[in-house]
Parts: sequence; C-alpha cells; structure tokens
Amino acid sequence: MNNIHIVLATYFPNQIFFHKQILSIKNQTNKSWSCTIVDDGSDVASVELIKSQIVNDSRFQLVVLKKNEGCVAAFSKGLELIRENIKFVLFCDQDDIWLPHKIDRMLKEFDHEKVMLVHSDLKLINEKDDVLYSSCWEYEKRRVQENSFNELLFKNNVTGCSCMFRSELISTAAPIPTFSENYFFHDHWIALHASLTGSVKTIFEPLVYYRQHSFNLIGANRKSPMRFKINNVSLFYQERLILYKAIKKYVGSSFFTKTTDFFLLKCNLIKKPIFSVKFFVSAFFYYLKKI
Repeated sequence: MNNIHIVLATYFPNQIFFHKQILSIKNQTNKSWSCTIVDDGSDVASVELIKSQIVNDSRFQLVVLKKNEGCVAAFSKGLELIRENIKFVLFCDQDDIWLPHKIDRMLKEFDHEKVMLVHSDLKLINEKDDVLYSSCWEYEKRRVQENSFNELLFKNNVTGCSCMFRSELISTAAPIPTFSENYFFHDHWIALHASLTGSVKTIFEPLVYYRQHSFNLIGANRKSPMRFKINNVSLFYQERLILYKAIKKYVGSSFFTKTTDFFLLKCNLIKKPIFSVKFFVSAFFYYLKKI
C-alpha cells in the first residue's frame, strides 16, 4: 500500500523541465508513492501538457485551481487532500530532477518517532542540466545545523523540494495561511511546525538537482549585501513577528517557552519608532548573523 505522498505545485510548467521532473519521480527506487499535482490556474495548454505526462498512471491525480492563488495556496490545497493512510509527505517543484534513491534515502532518517522532518542538500543546475554548484548549502553558506524553532524562525534553512515530513504535521499546519505579501513560504511553515513538535534532521548528501533559471520563484541565493540588510532590518523583524503569531495561533501556546515569547517582545519593540540604542544594536547584529 502507498504510504508516501508527493504534493507537486505547477504554474505554466516548461514542457522539457516538467517532463524530466515527472520522469525522475516515476524512476524512484521506492514505488510506494502517490502524487497530487495542484495546478495554480495555468492556461488550458499547460493543463493538457500536465495531463500528457501522467496519462494512464493512476498514481497521479490532477487538481486545477480556478484562479492563480500563489504557490503557498497550491501546496496547502495538496496537503488538505492527503488521505489518512499516508505516513510521509514530500513537496515537489515543477522543474527539478530527483535522484532515483531520494525517497528511500530520506526514509532511513526517520529512525526515531521524534524526527518530524528530514531535508537534504541539493545540486544546483542550469537550464541545460549542467551542474553549477555541487552543494547548494555551501553555495549559500547555509547554517543547516541550526534547527531549533528560534533559529528557523529567523532564517529558514529547509528547501521545500528537498524535504520529507510526517503526515501528523498536517493536522496543525494545514491549511497554510496566506497573506497579500509572501511573508513566508510553505517549506518555512512546515519546518517551524516540525521544530515545535519534534526534531528536524539534515542529510549532507544532495538528493535533488535544483534547477536555476530566469523564472525561478525563489531559487538559491547567497548572502545579501550590507546595504540591503541595513535598509530592511525593521521589515525583517516585522515579518518574523507575523510568522510567529500565525504559528502560535495554529499550534497553541503550550508549545512555546519563555524564550520564544521573549522573541515576541523583541519584535514588538523593533517596530516602535522609539527604543533604546542598545536594544537596536543587539537586534541588528543578531539579524546580520542570521541572514
């Protein structure tokens, strides 16, 4: 019986890239999976393209949203449709390539009931499948060992297409809240829920070819220049405050400690026009460390 489910979000997928992504799912060494593709309001031609890649394969189901709602809403819809017998869930993009042993390799890391989410490194590739960097984590200088709630709240280190998580998270994490602006994405939301209810594990082996191209919604990014950081320190704290409040509303206050509640105080202070120079300097340098 299939107990692994893949949620794949699409929006005007590139024919070649999408074909390679679907093929890499079909070629997984682990065959105990099913997949829901949620199309986020593409045109008729795109929907027909998607159908052509999954025809006569009952493991796939396609859900087409009536209008474009954004990738967070698309992934959220996919989570809401997952059956009760599913134990593990994976997010999938429309233009990457999974290594054949990705699912099997990630399953091995769920060696304890407290492990709620596992994520791996990624290889960066271009539009021609050439490897740009053998490690996304090294390229971004990502601090992947920082997996506590406080650390993940300030800086998400989990990439959606490289993670697998227990389906129990869906009960508190779905539907994923959406805002007029992208204060956070689906992977950040799930990673925070995992860190609150259990633990997050890292695999230092790339299991995804992570495609970089001109139409990437997010993609890999190196550290921002100092000028950008200085201009956005207040916005940074305000966005984290919105995320913090949303998480706390979903899971309840019982999961939070005095340490995490102190973060709420810090964010409220940073929003005010008048606060101590000492506090601002402390908050700013913590911001620089995390970004």
